[in-house]
Amino acid sequence: ARSSVFNAFITDPQKIVSAVAGLSLLAVGFYTSKRGTGLLARYIEARIGKPALVRETSRITPLETLKYPIKTFKQIAFRPKDPLGGVVLNPQLEARLRDIAITTKNTKRNNGLYRNVMFCGPPGTGKTMFAK
Repeated sequence: ARSSVFNAFITDPQKIVSAVAGLSLLAVGFYTSKRGTGLLARYIEARIGKPALVRETSRITPLETLKYPIKTFKQIAFRPKDPLGGVVLNPQLEARLRDIAITTKNTKRNNGLYRNVMFCGPPGTGKTMFAK
């Protein structure tokens, strides 16, 4: 009985093609799901694990341009000329902050390594605003 089922399978080309196609689709599905879940997990981890300050960056991406064309236009058209223009600071502190801003701008332009800066002070003094 067993050999007759096997012989019937081997002698019918349609059954062989169906079996090979089914096994191939099974392998492709397994490989795709295995790789796809890893890729999805990395995307979610990158999205959730990214600090809020980095997520709120002022960099304009092509996706942002397509999603929010009016907001993008406003960002480009109304960029502040001097980010520290309306901020009242001690002249020594203002000079240091301008130095940090210029250094960061040049580092970004030259694809260099950024300096680490830690701001400390009481709440409401503009630390996060300057970092943005």
